[in-house]
Amino acid sequence: MEETQPNSSLHELTIVMPCFNEEKALPRVLPEIIKFCETNNWKLIIVNDGSRDQTAAILANYAHHPLVRIIHHKVNRGYGAALTTGISQCTTPYLITIDADGQHCLEDIPAMLEVHRQQNADLTIGRRIYPEGEDSTRRAGKLIIRTMSKMRASCQW
Repeated sequence: MEETQPNSSLHELTIVMPCFNEEKALPRVLPEIIKFCETNNWKLIIVNDGSRDQTAAILANYAHHPLVRIIHHKVNRGYGAALTTGISQCTTPYLITIDADGQHCLEDIPAMLEVHRQQNADLTIGRRIYPEGEDSTRRAGKLIIRTMSKMRASCQW
């Protein structure tokens, strides 16, 4: 695992972003995410999960940014492993995960963080609400995932 080192100053939140073969999305998404982190003084950890395209070369352009930490898996370990790697390197009180394809709305993060603080929550999960509605397949899939998450969260270890 290769990595660049982050700025050691105090920050409130880290965005963890796993990526695999995202050479098309990163040039569009990264400047926006980094600007958002600069505005909020938040950190960004990017885990390149063994990409075989130009993802590593694109990320190299941001390796010396003080708010950015880049970690490279030499081989693809999967989305969960990339998340685990990124989360394990967080040093801030709060973290959020986003995907590298730009599907998440960064502007929602401050509101989620505020609700999290107000509720003194251990975990806050956001979900999209589609004004035009969702199809039944998407609803069923989400129901299964929510149910499994609730079952897992209520397990006694």
